[in-house]
Amino acid sequence: MAYYCKFFFFFISYNFFSVLSAQQNLFNIPSGDITPEKKFFYQHQLNFYSDKFESKSHIVYGLGKGWDIGFNLINSGFSLQKQHLFKFQEAPVSETPLQPIALFTAQKSFKLHEKFQFNIGTQLGSNINRYSDNLRFAHYSYGVGLLEVFNHWKITFGGYYSNDIIKGRGNDAGFLFGYEIPIVSHKFYLMADFISGNNSQGISAIGFMIPANKKVQFCLGAIVPNINNSKGEYGVVFELNLLGWDYW
Repeated sequence: MAYYCKFFFFFISYNFFSVLSAQQNLFNIPSGDITPEKKFFYQHQLNFYSDKFESKSHIVYGLGKGWDIGFNLINSGFSLQKQHLFKFQEAPVSETPLQPIALFTAQKSFKLHEKFQFNIGTQLGSNINRYSDNLRFAHYSYGVGLLEVFNHWKITFGGYYSNDIIKGRGNDAGFLFGYEIPIVSHKFYLMADFISGNNSQGISAIGFMIPANKKVQFCLGAIVPNINNSKGEYGVVFELNLLGWDYW
């Protein structure tokens, strides 16, 4: 989500998801994975820019029958200047998202074919602020398809609808696209995703994922703003995924 970019992975087609699903997002878009029933998934992301870094936390619990729910804390920005390490945003800013933002999440998956599933999800919450007058309702909803092609190549595509609190000023809706390509199974994956639009979330992220073991994944990538996104910044994204189950 805006101000930080999220990162990598989506694994094995829907008939494997109950056992092998791992990453809730690619860089910045929903991957189409569903957390297994009665299992937890945690993802932490850091985006580094020239004068700051930003943090995003994501925890999810699997309910079964294609459902999972969770909680996000996003847009936690930290300045690299010592005198301004961290500061809650006091008033709404239209050009960029508010920070930080707390969101409750829910997602439902529908298997339409052995190699294809469709997910719908929503994230609802508010910015965190000391003053109630500065609190704003935030929402982000999406629908994405997850398709397996070739030898476990994964392609995810769909659309989103959000408001300025999360994405900043610009288009409210847009397209989502991403992929995961296993170069060496269980060892090295190429990943990328794209969010269309001229809002601050209009970016691409390109990189890779390396599993440390069956429960831990490390991801690294580059952040590239869209050509029509004057608010975006180039950066580097790092992500850590912790799974409550073995994903292979």
